Amino acid sequence: MAAAQIARVRRYRLRKKTGRLTTETAYLVTSLWPDEATPAQLLAGHRGHWSMENGNHYRRDVTFDEDRCRIRHPVGARVMAALRSLAISVYGWAARRDPQGTPDSLRLWLRGNRQTLDPLIALLDLRG
Repeated sequence: MAAAQIARVRRYRLRKKTGRLTTETAYLVTSLWPDEATPAQLLAGHRGHWSMENGNHYRRDVTFDEDRCRIRHPVGARVMAALRSLAISVYGWAARRDPQGTPDSLRLWLRGNRQTLDPLIALLDLRG
């Protein structure tokens, strides 16, 4: 696969506390030719990727406090990441299946389904 287009994206951010303006430059490389993707479409794809990435990180860090996780063994860390992903997926499935019966917060949903999750946690011996 060859690079067909390269785009430069400049981001400007004004820090509220300091009033300082920072600039960041990112480069996008794609195999799509100009007739397949306009600059606006490339930018939309780039923004869409990061909005999904940031949303996923927010859910993982705020709900599961993943950044403070102390599991250092690579296999254990992968298993915990998979379990967190499973919980996020099950919540998404439940929210799509019954939007009125599912709390807006993943954390509230997990608390409300604790009886269902406790046997799984005990089986995996995650409380430790």
